[in-house]
This record gives sequence, structure tokens and C-alpha cells, in this order.
Amino acid sequence: MWCADQREDARNNVPNTSETRRGGGLPSILAPGLAVVLCGTAASEDSESRGHYYAGPGNDFWNLLYQSGLTSELLTPKRDRELIWRGLGVTDLVRGMSQSNDQGLHAKYDVPGLISVLGEYGPRFVAFTSLEGDSPRFC
Repeated sequence: MWCADQREDARNNVPNTSETRRGGGLPSILAPGLAVVLCGTAASEDSESRGHYYAGPGNDFWNLLYQSGLTSELLTPKRDRELIWRGLGVTDLVRGMSQSNDQGLHAKYDVPGLISVLGEYGPRFVAFTSLEGDSPRFC
């Protein structure tokens, strides 16, 4: 994970709010030089209404993130902004809309926008959190 100096730098960075240029939705949580950016397909309607990533009832993202060892404690959706303190970020392939499942979103993937944002922030790795995001249709 990050060293203490990088963690302090991340605390001073405001998560990216310029993402609204890609169409709105939940603002991505990004900072320069993150270890991993987790990329979903689109924010769920529950997440959008709550204003936090992976906030829908029954969504096991936060538990799985903790079990994977990427976080040292179990976070909750309300603490999603703390991800940058841990060298992690989140964004979505589809901006400006929310949906409860990934079906039918392929035509709305903003691949050029995602590539641009990743180029700007330069994470070491990108991990797709959906079943659709890493499919051959996307790649």
C-alpha cells in the first residue's frame, strides 16, 4: 500500500469533481498516482440516491474489498472518500446515469473518457468490479 507521505498527500487532494464533464453521476474518487482504480459499469440507483459508491442493500463490495486485503479495515459506503487515503480510487464506465444492473449499458460505455481519466491520474493498476466491464466487448 501507500507510504505515510503519499497518504498525507492524498488527504490534501480533493477527489476529482471534474468528472461531471463526462456526464455527471457520482463523482469519481481519484487522486494522482493511486495504486489501484476500481472501475464499475455504472452507479446503481441506490448508490446514486445515497451519494456513495456501492451503497445498495445487499452489495458486498465493501466486505469483499476488506477480505481481499486492499483495505486494513471494513469500510462502509459513507466512507468511500477514504479510499484515496489507502491508495485506491473508484470510477465507472458509464457516466451520467444510474441503473440496477449492467444489462444494455455496453453502448453507453465511455471508453475514451475512461482512458483519458486514467492517463491523467496514472494509477498503477485498474480493476473492473463488474461482470461486464472486463468482457471482450469492452476490451
